[in-house]
Amino acid sequence: MNKTQSRFLHLVITVTLISALLILAGCSKQTTTTTTTTTTTKTTTTTTTMVAPTLTITSPADGASLPAGSITVNIQANNFSVVDKQGQTNISGQGHVHYFLDVDAPTTQGQPAIPANGVWTHVAATTYTFVNVAPGTHSISVELVNNDHTPLNPPVVRKISINVISATTTTTTTAVTTTTPATTTSSSTTTTPATTTTTPSATTTTTTTTTPAGTPITINLTAQGMAFSLSTITVPHGARVTMNFNNADSVSHNFALYTNSSAAPPALFQGQIVAGPATVVYTFTAPATPGTYFFRCDIHPTLMTGSFNVQ
Repeated sequence: MNKTQSRFLHLVITVTLISALLILAGCSKQTTTTTTTTTTTKTTTTTTTMVAPTLTITSPADGASLPAGSITVNIQANNFSVVDKQGQTNISGQGHVHYFLDVDAPTTQGQPAIPANGVWTHVAATTYTFVNVAPGTHSISVELVNNDHTPLNPPVVRKISINVISATTTTTTTAVTTTTPATTTSSSTTTTPATTTTTPSATTTTTTTTTPAGTPITINLTAQGMAFSLSTITVPHGARVTMNFNNADSVSHNFALYTNSSAAPPALFQGQIVAGPATVVYTFTAPATPGTYFFRCDIHPTLMTGSFNVQ
């Protein structure tokens, strides 16, 4: 190999080595591409808006004229469930109804909607009948309340005025016909024909029913420690009962008598609410029909109950 060829071969080898080095360098260099994915989570918040309860007295109408005696009140409550859970824990949107006659509905927050006196009742019903309502102008108030008898917040009350008039007395006049028997005189020659005389008259008949006074009886009943001192009371039928009711507790109690344990209105007797400690005297007539009746404290109807036996 001559000198020229040797130089050429050396050049080829050098170029080859450089090319190989360049190829190796290219392979050793890596490019890393990172892809970042962003995920967006959409959060939906649902807001529930409580609709306020409403109350309407559907009958009687405000200003209505009604006959004396029984007055039935009907109501409609919206966005409010009328339930029989008196004395239990309050639950929003449910409770019962207080009806008042000639007394304004109490609305002090946190205090039972119970008047110190007056005619009122509390029932889990949209109707109630006041009995023995005398002639005159009367007010009727109705209030939706919580299970513990406290007013709603804000209070929901409706009030109307009615005019109670005396019942109409009907007098019946009866015509009475009096017939005089025929008188006949006979002889051999003369005969007197019969004579009939009809005399109209007006007779007014009045029937009066008198209920004899019942046997007087006195009962002493104490409410203490959320319980009655008597679980059973026995009286003669139709007895005139005088009850010395002693509320020895610091909370309100009363005595109310019902036909049975359902305590469906109207009550046979419903004593006024007594804010204790205090004593009142109740007077009422025992049922005329013998049987077993039911009494309770209207403020604590599930805790304070008993049997009222009529013999």
